[in-house]
Amino acid sequence: PGFDIIRLEQDTQKWFEVKSLGNRSLFLGLKGDSLSILASNNPGMKQNCVYFNRGFSCGIFSLDDGSIEYFSAGEECFPNYYVWITPSLW
Repeated sequence: PGFDIIRLEQDTQKWFEVKSLGNRSLFLGLKGDSLSILASNNPGMKQNCVYFNRGFSCGIFSLDDGSIEYFSAGEECFPNYYVWITPSLW
């Protein structure tokens, strides 16, 4: 299990495999929604990781070592209500 991350180079219209997100974290939702943020700007975020949602469980995939850390959102959480929320600067 894991993720293959690819990036579209807009100038050449070619796809390239992404080996590292660097200081970024990538969030993937159930319905194709995604978000990339700087981990260093958000305390507690793990850099070079993919945060993902699988209904009642979520996880963090590390591109550094390929490990996956699963955690449960609990029984009261309905899978269609997951959203990624980022803080606003103003």
